[in-house]
Amino acid sequence: MLAGRIDPIDLDVQAIIDQELSPQARSRALAEAAREELARAEDINARVLGGKPEHTTAVDGVAGASEDRVRPDGTIVYEFNLQRGLFAWIAAELEAFAPVLSGLFAHSFLFFVDGVLTELADEVPDGEEYVFMSSVPYAGKIEGENRAPESAQAPNGVFEAVATLAQRQFPGAEIAFSYRQPFAAAASGQPDTPAITIRRG
Repeated sequence: MLAGRIDPIDLDVQAIIDQELSPQARSRALAEAAREELARAEDINARVLGGKPEHTTAVDGVAGASEDRVRPDGTIVYEFNLQRGLFAWIAAELEAFAPVLSGLFAHSFLFFVDGVLTELADEVPDGEEYVFMSSVPYAGKIEGENRAPESAQAPNGVFEAVATLAQRQFPGAEIAFSYRQPFAAAASGQPDTPAITIRRG
């Protein structure tokens, strides 16, 4: 799973809190600082991913506890599930990069989790391998499998270009472009087809 983690209190802030405030006030200050850091992280994720990813909260090691329950010398940790945002980002970029004639190619992208066709709009199950590919038989020609990409609208291909951008956008994820045998549900009729593969880290 691709995840992000923030520990909201830096050492300088912690030292000031420890020296100046009562235990109850220290707990309130820790909770407030944590919530501010959470809001900042959510804003960053929203700009990068186009939405706020789900997160979990652990207070003094207790999952799901309220920040208000933190001990004066306790810890608050947020962990973000960036995986869903990554998949949504790739899907949107594939559609944006797709050359448009009839619109068939732009709407041919499929998403698989461990070889099983999965709807991105649904809850994405955990898996070891996540794959995007097209169901149309001419995807390789648009990509430029054996010659220059066929469409002037996508001179650098589609899947490879999006995979390259995704690697830069999500440096913590294992993302690769390749040609691979289509899954049965893709039914492209080709021996191999361009694909973007994300492996679980």
